[in-house]
Amino acid sequence: MIATPALAPPVRFSVPTLTTASIATTPQILSLSSRTFAEHGQHGSLWEDAVFSSSKVLWSLFHSDATFNSFLQDLLQLTIQDPENPEDLPATSYAVATALYLTPQARLTLGHRWKRPHVATDSYGGVRMSWVKGDHEVRAIVPADSEPGTRARYIYWDAGDEYGSIPSFTPSSLAARLVWLEDVKS
Repeated sequence: MIATPALAPPVRFSVPTLTTASIATTPQILSLSSRTFAEHGQHGSLWEDAVFSSSKVLWSLFHSDATFNSFLQDLLQLTIQDPENPEDLPATSYAVATALYLTPQARLTLGHRWKRPHVATDSYGGVRMSWVKGDHEVRAIVPADSEPGTRARYIYWDAGDEYGSIPSFTPSSLAARLVWLEDVKS
């Protein structure tokens, strides 16, 4: 079991490639410190409890699931400034932590049918995850922070003539929308 410091520094993702050794020395990636959430007004909330409890799931997925591990690597790469696009902000620790909170349930629900999403930043420090099957698409958008007045996370889905969005989505609503996508006949 990894010991997590009570007040670790904010989550920083400077490791381009994670290994078992590097993840053991950076427990805040999987357990996410209280200080990080306090900086975003989430200290002591149900949100924090859910993320801390999901850290065991993340640890398990990191060690036993090559597809989820690849997704995690892609996500962490978003935190590195792209020298070819210096005006685009890298993903914030809040956006990455939120993406890590939202995705494990979908991975566990879908099992072998879970596909690694395409991940990108929104140029403002947020994270966009997208899954496509045929002419159907699901996009999960996570903002850079949770400050009042900023947009909330949302899912946008598209099925040809039909489309919609799910504001302030949860891990279970993301899982349900990805089950819908995977159930589409190609």
